[in-house]
Amino acid sequence: MATVKKVGNKYEVRYDYYDNDGTRRHGKRHFDRKYEADALVKALARDEAALRRAPAFNTWIDEWFKTYKVTAQLEATTVGSYLAVIERLKAHFGGLKLDKITPSKIEQLYVRMQQPEKDTGAGVKPLAEKRLSTSTCQRHHALLRRALKMAARDKLIPSNPAELVQNPGSSAQEITPPTDEEVVQILDVASTHPQYVTIALAVHTGARQSELFGLKWDCVDFKNNKITIRRVRQKIQNKHADQIILDEHTRKLDIPGLSGFWIERDRTKSKRNRTITLDPEVMKLLRQEQRRQKANRLRFGASYIVTDYVCVHEDGMPMRPWNLGRLMCDHRFHDLRHANATMMICAGVPIPQVSKRLGHTTPATTSKVYAHAIESMDSVASEAIASTLSAARKNASKKEKHPHDA
Repeated sequence: MATVKKVGNKYEVRYDYYDNDGTRRHGKRHFDRKYEADALVKALARDEAALRRAPAFNTWIDEWFKTYKVTAQLEATTVGSYLAVIERLKAHFGGLKLDKITPSKIEQLYVRMQQPEKDTGAGVKPLAEKRLSTSTCQRHHALLRRALKMAARDKLIPSNPAELVQNPGSSAQEITPPTDEEVVQILDVASTHPQYVTIALAVHTGARQSELFGLKWDCVDFKNNKITIRRVRQKIQNKHADQIILDEHTRKLDIPGLSGFWIERDRTKSKRNRTITLDPEVMKLLRQEQRRQKANRLRFGASYIVTDYVCVHEDGMPMRPWNLGRLMCDHRFHDLRHANATMMICAGVPIPQVSKRLGHTTPATTSKVYAHAIESMDSVASEAIASTLSAARKNASKKEKHPHDA
């Protein structure tokens, strides 16, 4: 974009351009006569390449996201996760110009994320310490495609190369939740630790880790054996803290001894509260935990960290993610959510009810994510149909033999 402005006796033309390194620059020239300034503006308009060279990816993506996070009204936790994705994209594409990004270069990104050991062998710093899941690769693809779509819209590139790359895999194929026996083993291992309440709630509710970390006692209804999920508590990497948007729903936590940048949001990922009915034994566990916290508050005295969170350590310190890993028996904490969903589906709970308890936006999301469990129920459905028909035949046979009894 170029503009003409009279400055004293001169006509000043201001314009933007990208230098050879892909960095956005501002230029200006002065002319004695207005028609000379207008001629430059027209020349720049005719030769867009002179005005806008394709910028370097790592410079442009930062500028794009500063605008996108505001216009898309992204939640603070979403901003944090997107920044982690952008960091990995920048590590792969680096100073490569936007118009040099090809479908093949994008496909190489997915190979590097799914086979990081090849980077090590080639002497290149891996994009990840271990193989990233298909769903994580899909998030990278979705964000990259959206960003490059905007670059094409702004005519920085002729077309979107991400549109020519296949979305990497299906997340439904890779979910392998712990078996029922493994879940029991995890519960047994954790039974003597303060983290037991967090893990037990994950098994029985299927709630996300951030939702359990944000659970407070005012959301526990002992009378009706229910809890309400309406808050999340999550840690944001310090390097991303300055880009987090704090609004009326999100606040920064200031808890003594809780290191890092933590936020609490008074709504969940789906922006909907949900109430979950729990087994009386789980409610009994919560009553015991509440009594334990009251006793610990007296025992620790002034050093006790006073919060209203359900999932805390003995000294009242809110639970943190890294406190849970060693109790999971080679599984991720999030796998307990998958196990909960799978158990419900295999027990015959209708998909809409499963979706409601999990906090999915629609039952279609549940069906897509847990297709593996739904497919496993196909044989059960077949057996049920055969059993029903067999029983019907037996009844029909009895009626033919004893018509008067019928």
